[in-house]
This record gives sequence, C-alpha cells and structure tokens, in this order.
Amino acid sequence: MEKIKVSPTVSHILSNSGVSSVSWTDFVKDWSGHWYQFSGGNANLKLIFKKATSTTFKAAYIIQRINGSAEIKFINFDPTGQGTDLVENFGTDVSSVTLVPVSITNTSGFGISEPFRQFSYQVSLTTEAAMSSPPASAPSGASPNYPDGSLIRAKGDYKVYVVNNGYKRWIQNREIFKFYPHLGWQAVIEVTPEQRDSHRDAWLVRADGDKKVYEINGDGTKHWLNMTADEFSQTGRKWDMVYVINNSERDFYRTGADVMFK
Repeated sequence: MEKIKVSPTVSHILSNSGVSSVSWTDFVKDWSGHWYQFSGGNANLKLIFKKATSTTFKAAYIIQRINGSAEIKFINFDPTGQGTDLVENFGTDVSSVTLVPVSITNTSGFGISEPFRQFSYQVSLTTEAAMSSPPASAPSGASPNYPDGSLIRAKGDYKVYVVNNGYKRWIQNREIFKFYPHLGWQAVIEVTPEQRDSHRDAWLVRADGDKKVYEINGDGTKHWLNMTADEFSQTGRKWDMVYVINNSERDFYRTGADVMFK
C-alpha cells in the first residue's frame, strides 16, 4: 500500500532528548474517525491502547515509511481491553505512525444524541525490540500439535507465547526468560497467525506450591482471584487456563486489586 495521506486530529512529536512518551484520553462517538499521529524519535515505538469496559473498538494504525510506502495493522486486545504493539525503526525507516481508533459498540438503532465512548493510549520511545526470526518454523496447517511448554511467535508479531493444553499465554517481558534457564529465544517457533490463534488466550497463573490463582493484566500487574472454587467456575473461568509458574515470575508482577466474585 502506498501514498496514504491523512489529516490527523492530534499530532505528537517524540524525541530521545525531549518528550519521549505521551499519554492521552479521549472520547469518540460510534463509527466516527479520529486520527492520532506520532513522528520524530530514533528508536522503536511502543503503542498501548486501552478501551473502556463495555465498549467495542477497532484500533488500527498506519505505518508511514520514509520511502513513501505505508502499511496498516490492527491492535489485538487482551481480556482486560488493552492491546500493545511495537513498531521498529521509528524515526529512521518509519517517518510516522497514525493511530485510528473506531468505536463499533453500537451497530443499529442510532438516535439524535449518541453517547461518547472513552479510550486512552500511551505511546513511548523504547529500546525494547521485536523478536528476531527464530531458526525453527512450525509445520503447515491451521492447528499444529505443539508439545506443552513450547514457545511460539506469529510471523510479523513481536509477542511470544507459551502454549499448554490448547491455550497460549503471552510472555510480557523478556526478563521473564531469566527465571527459566531452560527457555530462551532460540527455542521460539515461528508460526502463522492462524496457528497462533488456534490456541485460546490464557491469563491465569499460580506459583508452584501456592494455591492462590492470579489474573495477569497487560500492564504487568497481578490480581488475586479472591473467591471460592465454586465462584471461580461460576465466572466462566476454566481451571485448565491456569498456568503453573515459579515464585520469581509471580513476584515479578506488580500487585493490583483483588478480583472479587460479583
């Protein structure tokens, strides 16, 4: 795709020696378009988008390259309504990134006065890098059978997951690999997006020897599921979603508010 030209609603200029991050909260009506453009920098660009609960959003972003070409990508949301993506070579190969969030919460029955939908984003320059292409590759097909504990990454996506029992859990930070000496980047299997998505998302963990089950959010916080086993099941959570981790990883996450049964 080439020669995409837009007039942004808001523009931010980032700098390694000046403003290196920006946070913004805004409101849009359903199906209206707002454009948020980021330029400057000389690093990688980290995008964090958060939608309000009970809303449905599509969050696209346009990567405009210095050579004039452009690429459109979409942010995938975790169960908390947050999504994170990384754009490499921002300010060198990439001249600008434009975020285009669209609320699609309401699809019919529009009236004279439609409500505004809240969202927020945080954009920052970072030295964090996407995973380089691993030597291994997955077999063809939509649903390969990986051994439990395998590490996978979809081609074109920097997120690395560990798979278990038909689920996949995002390894949010490369520091986590230090807690498991038998794991490493060289063990990551490159798969297709379809193969990645054949595994359901899991975000529940408990430390080995600890009965407490935590929900891990996309912001690096852990939240104790302060409820009985029956209440756990009534919420629709599944016990086979719970990954057993070591104490070091459990303590790596910041403690957030408990999750209570409602």
